[in-house]
Amino acid sequence: ADSSRGSLFALPLLALAGITLVGTILGQRGRRKEQERRRIENDLRYMRLLERKAAQLQAGYNAQIGILAHNYPPPEQIYALALERDQRLWERRPADSDFATLRIGTGRVRSRVPVNAPDADIDSPLIERAHRIADRYRFLPSAPVTLSLIEHCATGIHGDRAEMLATVRAMIAHLTARHAPTDFELYLIAPQAHYEDWRWLEWLPHAANHLAFDFDNIRNLMGHLSQVIDERAQRQTAPHLCVIVDDPQLVD
Repeated sequence: ADSSRGSLFALPLLALAGITLVGTILGQRGRRKEQERRRIENDLRYMRLLERKAAQLQAGYNAQIGILAHNYPPPEQIYALALERDQRLWERRPADSDFATLRIGTGRVRSRVPVNAPDADIDSPLIERAHRIADRYRFLPSAPVTLSLIEHCATGIHGDRAEMLATVRAMIAHLTARHAPTDFELYLIAPQAHYEDWRWLEWLPHAANHLAFDFDNIRNLMGHLSQVIDERAQRQTAPHLCVIVDDPQLVD
């Protein structure tokens, strides 16, 4: 009889334990579903954020490409600008931030729009996607590459002579098309054997009477340059000077 009564008491306890176990399992499943729902919602929000960031970066990319193409067009457009006397002719002044800055070609240029990526140690497909977006917009491919003669006052160009001359012609075209002769003067020192390579400079007002091809003219030009530099140092006045040396031995 006692055992029967004990069994009767145990049955409710077993039922309660079963109910508790079932409730625990169901509760865990509910929490997992809630966590999964929140994860999906967070992923969707992050994906929408990435899409907005990508659109902003694309807009910044397009704007930079447009500005660079406008300010530093290819040589054929620079020649047309000069021939048509475009309003951009001689527009740069010594006070401008891009004064004496010229295009030297095209290449991979770092974007001016800051691109910050999340922690790379986090293992997530969405983080990987964020890094791909960041890597895509950190640089501008095939953009105009520029050189500031204020920051890099001594610049050397070497290589195949025909290619070198074409590069220098394009650089001079950019300088003389964007800078007035009163702000920027060109000087050339070259051997007489290379006269035909440079005779076209005689047509530029920036280089009037500033070309030297023989020993006497080179000596006189160097003396004139020394005097001009001394005067500029005393008065701190324009014009800026750009000296092109075809053969470095001529100025040793």
